[in-house]
Amino acid sequence: MSPEECAAADAVVDFDAEQASCPACGAQFETAAATRCPDCGLNFG
Repeated sequence: MSPEECAAADAVVDFDAEQASCPACGAQFETAAATRCPDCGLNFG
């Protein structure tokens, strides 16, 4: 695993923030009512 992949595995998505980054693909998304990443589909629920 690359250092970037290791860091992403420990990432926490802050749903209290206005925007967040997906730990799987790095996409930026608005957290309001988000249950999945809009780019890769990672399920946050």
